[in-house]
Amino acid sequence: MRPVWAADYVGLPYAEDFNCWSLVQLVLREQFDTSVPDVQIGCATRDLLALRNRVTDVSKPEPGDIVVMRAVHVPHVGVMINETEYLNCAKGRDTCIERIGNRRVEFYRVVPRKLQ
Repeated sequence: MRPVWAADYVGLPYAEDFNCWSLVQLVLREQFDTSVPDVQIGCATRDLLALRNRVTDVSKPEPGDIVVMRAVHVPHVGVMINETEYLNCAKGRDTCIERIGNRRVEFYRVVPRKLQ
């Protein structure tokens, strides 16, 4: 079942200043009250690996998990809305909901920062 909030992001246009990582940042901030740093498009996978203290690999995705597509030339990310679908923003297309299907993907969950 799709969460109601997911529809709020469908149709957002891809732009020079709004790409797949921007969508992840926006959804995580607005829906899950968490943040991830800015990264350059195409560098998302490398920067996720550098964020090991902020993300953890998961095998069963939940809403708000970051999905990383590995079967493309440039790493591509989206944000899970349920167990099988994610929000996707790609060059030349508006933001949409897609199924994971048989894509080569990895899932990451942002770990909340500990209060000091």
